[in-house]
Amino acid sequence: MPPALSKEVTPNGRKAGAAGVLSYPYFKDHVGWWYDKSPNPPGNDGSTGMEGPLAIPMLYGSGSSDAQDAQWLEDWKFRTGPTPPFALGMHRPDRNTSYAITPQTAAQLWKYHLAELGKKGTSLGTPAVIASSDDWWLNEFRHMKLKWDWAFTAIHIYEPDLDAVKHHIDRYFFWYVKVIWVTEFGCRHDPARSVEFIGSPCEDQAYINRLIRDMVDYFEAETRVAAYAYPDLNENCALCAAIDENKHALTESGQTYLDAISKYG
Repeated sequence: MPPALSKEVTPNGRKAGAAGVLSYPYFKDHVGWWYDKSPNPPGNDGSTGMEGPLAIPMLYGSGSSDAQDAQWLEDWKFRTGPTPPFALGMHRPDRNTSYAITPQTAAQLWKYHLAELGKKGTSLGTPAVIASSDDWWLNEFRHMKLKWDWAFTAIHIYEPDLDAVKHHIDRYFFWYVKVIWVTEFGCRHDPARSVEFIGSPCEDQAYINRLIRDMVDYFEAETRVAAYAYPDLNENCALCAAIDENKHALTESGQTYLDAISKYG
């Protein structure tokens, strides 16, 4: 594996990022990029002379789930400005909710809205699936006629220990042989491992803090990981959220992430 494998698709040469508009103001001095799931996030769009973390556009969904989804798809169709250096595919299309998108529908969206950017020089990221042991969705998607291949594989990793995180990186790189953007990560309780952990480690703030630090250190050292970002909120772990929406401030987990990435820039 080339030692500089991840550098060509690392925004601003800095792996750490922010996944959300709420936490971005706190993290902005120590991240190379951020996104808010919209097609036009404010800030540095990659234009000559622009400074600060790159604002990465996302083609969020099919436009059929709710008003926000529909508006974002409409906004994407009428995007203006320079060709972005990077763009992200759909957000969790594999989830079992109204936001689910079939690989076939996603491939059509990719061809019409992302492939053209790829031809102009944009590095494209896959639809961001939730890392699992049987990733049927992305496997089907890659066999569609996409017109333009992706430059990096985007995944969300929610696991209760670092070994499981490493296992996902190993598998997704083995399957697709593309560098990885971990566009969300955090702690998630796995009921199947309750005996191993004696309950849920994601209810222990000290454990969560240690896991965040370990994950950041691992992502920074791992050449197959080109970028990573911690999310504003975590629906699986209340203590893991980066932002306290009531206090409008960083949580202990958010502060831990900030401290961890500050070591690297």
